[in-house]
Amino acid sequence: MRSTDIFRLKEERAESSPMTINEVSQFLKTVEPSWRDYFLIRFWTGLRSCEIHGLQWQHIDFEHRLIRICQNWVNGEACDVKTPKSRRTLKLCDTLLNAFKRIQTAAQDNIGDHHYIFTDANGIPLDTHFVSKKLWYPTLKKAGLKRRRAYETRHTAAVLHISAHENPLYVSQMLGHSDTRLLFEIYAPYVANASRIDGSAFDALMQNKGIV
Repeated sequence: MRSTDIFRLKEERAESSPMTINEVSQFLKTVEPSWRDYFLIRFWTGLRSCEIHGLQWQHIDFEHRLIRICQNWVNGEACDVKTPKSRRTLKLCDTLLNAFKRIQTAAQDNIGDHHYIFTDANGIPLDTHFVSKKLWYPTLKKAGLKRRRAYETRHTAAVLHISAHENPLYVSQMLGHSDTRLLFEIYAPYVANASRIDGSAFDALMQNKGIV
């Protein structure tokens, strides 16, 4: 095996357990309102925990509707992103733009360029273990959903974007993957269930063209 293959396998090799669109809806209905936008952003963007916790207000370009992913927050320190492809710029759809504006309004004076967006009561960027233990798992339990890692927000975003027929190149870039092969290697088994792809669309196309 080539070294590049080993690197590719290390990117996202854990077993996935993405949520369905109904489970996402149930989670967001159940989570504490003050944390809803935080999780909404995770489900919409597929950001890793370290990436969303490393976001500062200077990384949000409201004028051009962009999010710049350029640093992580790991073990209490800011550091560079995971891979060169992880340094990326995401577009702000209306849902994300409105979520960040709500967070900005709630933050009031604490929105200087170098202030972190998601922090604890002391203004320190969120800790991944805190999110899992105090927010994610309790909400899953309250919502009656299967226990899974908070990292599944990333896998869920990938599956639902593909199921919505977003361009695979866009989804791969959104996630910061090195190429689209990884996208399909990981998520192909889940997409059929999420989008109900069973070949009927192709069959209908062929029938409409008189090819039967």
